[in-house]
Amino acid sequence: MGKIGVSSGRGGSRGSERGKAGKTSRVYREKAGHAEKTRKVVKVRKNEPIQEEAANGVEAEEKGIRLQVYLANCGLGSRRKCEEFIEQGLVKINNITIFRMGEKVFPEDIVQYRNREVYPTKKKIYLAFNKTARVISSNNDPQGRTSIISFFKEFSSYRLFTVGRLDYMSWGLILLTNDGNFGKIVSHPSSEIEKEYIAETKEPISEENLKELLKGVRINGELYKIKKYVLKSSTRVSLVLVEGKNREIRNIFSHYRIKLKKLQRVRIGCVKLSGLQPGTYRNLTEKEVKWFLGASSPSAPASSRHPCLVNESKDGKK
Repeated sequence: MGKIGVSSGRGGSRGSERGKAGKTSRVYREKAGHAEKTRKVVKVRKNEPIQEEAANGVEAEEKGIRLQVYLANCGLGSRRKCEEFIEQGLVKINNITIFRMGEKVFPEDIVQYRNREVYPTKKKIYLAFNKTARVISSNNDPQGRTSIISFFKEFSSYRLFTVGRLDYMSWGLILLTNDGNFGKIVSHPSSEIEKEYIAETKEPISEENLKELLKGVRINGELYKIKKYVLKSSTRVSLVLVEGKNREIRNIFSHYRIKLKKLQRVRIGCVKLSGLQPGTYRNLTEKEVKWFLGASSPSAPASSRHPCLVNESKDGKK
């Protein structure tokens, strides 16, 4: 069975020899005229379409893989999170600490995170989880609150992370994976993946306010906007968003001085919460995974990028 995630540490002379060999090969590449390509800094703007990058094979061997992509493939987190690790000086290539984005990793290189060698994850995991209130979405919490990762002890060797977050007091659907590329696609604004929420309030909800939110409302200098809504009752509404900001729905209701009783996420893209009991999870189907990966293609027509949503509308469901 192949190595998965972070190794338990391989020290000794063998590790030193490999490190020396990797460093030598790196110097050789620079002398061969690849220095500029190796050290080219690559930045991805917030709303730029996601560019796919080779993770293995001949193309990867020739061009190398960006360090943040390599780390994501090791199951350390999304690309954005891995960029933070690099900026914090937690990553080394051939025993050299790397601080800037875009550094390339080649097959002969040795990559370390927190001084432990890491390898691309062999098996990819994709899970849908029904989170309850009073569970924190991050892997660790300094305050000692229940972490979402505590529900997945059998997957401890796969280094799962959440795709996006769900507030501590919020309920509902959240995805977990060890596939950094998948996490990037699902969370990136350019993918325009819908997230649907059911909000229950103490005070009546004004439809005038909801129509205002369709156009966009500035709250504390930041634009908040919903894609669509269905007012189910005077105190219950379905809201669909495509770009999730931190505590977005709570900030919206707070702006209109409306108190939330319960907030539940019921859908992410074509994956629905229905059938999942609180505190339980299921594997995503192959079709669902392919749907999300296909959402990164800006050239694909809306009907092909969102087949599940098209099918729902034909059945008369919203």
